[in-house]
Amino acid sequence: MKKRQLIGKDNLIIAICYAILIIPMLYSMFYAVPNGDDFSMATGRENSLGYWHDLWSTSVYFYFYRGGTTFAYFMHSFLNPLNLHIHLGHLYGIYMMVWFGISTVIYLYSLKVIIAYVIPDISEKMLKVTRLIVIAVMFSTFYYSEVYNWYVGMCSYLLPNMMLFLFFAFLIKYVQDDKKKDYILMMATGIYASNHIMWDIPLGLFFLYVVYYKPGFDVKDIKRNLKKAIPLFVFILFGLSGVLAPGNYVRQTQYTNENWPSVHRMILQVLIDVAERTYRIIVDHPFTVLLLLMLVIIGAVSNADKRQKVTNPIFVFILGMIASCGCLFPYIFARGFTNTYVDVRVQYPMDYFIELTLCITAILIGRAVAYKLDLVITDMTQIATCAFLGLFAYACVINNYGYMNIVQVDVLKSRGLITGGYNLWDGILTEIENSSERNVVIDRDYNVTWSPYFLYSGLDDGVSYDDGPEVVYSTEHIMPNVYYQKDSIELHIPEAK
Repeated sequence: MKKRQLIGKDNLIIAICYAILIIPMLYSMFYAVPNGDDFSMATGRENSLGYWHDLWSTSVYFYFYRGGTTFAYFMHSFLNPLNLHIHLGHLYGIYMMVWFGISTVIYLYSLKVIIAYVIPDISEKMLKVTRLIVIAVMFSTFYYSEVYNWYVGMCSYLLPNMMLFLFFAFLIKYVQDDKKKDYILMMATGIYASNHIMWDIPLGLFFLYVVYYKPGFDVKDIKRNLKKAIPLFVFILFGLSGVLAPGNYVRQTQYTNENWPSVHRMILQVLIDVAERTYRIIVDHPFTVLLLLMLVIIGAVSNADKRQKVTNPIFVFILGMIASCGCLFPYIFARGFTNTYVDVRVQYPMDYFIELTLCITAILIGRAVAYKLDLVITDMTQIATCAFLGLFAYACVINNYGYMNIVQVDVLKSRGLITGGYNLWDGILTEIENSSERNVVIDRDYNVTWSPYFLYSGLDDGVSYDDGPEVVYSTEHIMPNVYYQKDSIELHIPEAK
């Protein structure tokens, strides 16, 4: 009698692939340092009236003077690691690693449900492989230091994004099984995501697709259609609470100029940005294209026997691109941008929607081909498919040095810059903390080269950070002196080469 294996060979291979994907990213996060708004949004400042008072008073302030994403502003202070008021060192990076780990588990669960929705009756083994490929597209194409290495960036972008993915999963499960638990979880995650303006359009489009379009509906059954739309109305209300917050209008005045572009021009800019980003994903990242080709093949194989009719891939692609545009528009509209510059933290949700759209479209293309053609999966076709993928990998990824654009490879190549950046900035923060002076001046005779895998603390050369403890938030610069309870902090450091 054979002993039962604790882990199968296939599961072991998949686990190793996940380790290869995730460990280099965790390496970068381990060397993260506190930065930017972390300082101003921590509780326990010099004139503090207590943790809970700071928490609620700053949340109210941000709603009236910074924006309506109430949940995010609450989280900025609620779980801010700087609330401990100790030198965190690598604890800050470990904190970010934990949040990234939580988000990864959530993405894995959500993608499991989404993929099973796209490919009905998919086998467990095929589902695991497909999910691995989709995660690889999301994790290996770009790295987002302003989300992975920054607590406030994580609260503002990673948290609502993973809540949206959870909403996708719970909505699908509720529509399929009609369970009260899934309904409650769908409402909770949807409310959280909808309060963050950038996620409103993707959420609404997905709801309409899953609840109305995919199963079909009777136009004449108005009562039933309205009942099904109740969650959407709730999400719209929470979305409007974010859109109409007084803080949005106060904040927008910071970017106002005499030549403020028209709405039409900003809509055009959104289309340009999404198209340009999609183009860059395909042209600059051959490994991602290889993964998408694998998804096309998986889609074809999954539908070769049953030949089920599938949703038009072009329709899904257009819908996904509209969702990506809807995600980006609030950012472009608030800043009045007419160029292709997009902050790294904003690229994070935009890229994820684009990449998820490309992945699902690739699967549907494969399934559509299998539906239209009578595919026969033989040993010869399997060999030919593997040969094609191998040739593509050699020609475009290996021979063309395309592997250098893979995040995990580039992180390893940049490890010296990452550790150097940490040593420099952790040393600067340590010196500030240990200084007995009220007006602290820090001098450094060297700097480190910029790296996309390290986010420096935000102190600029020669700037005097001297906001008083009564200032809740400064729109001009960050507030490390308020956090460290100093009258002023000034750093003198040469420009990075």
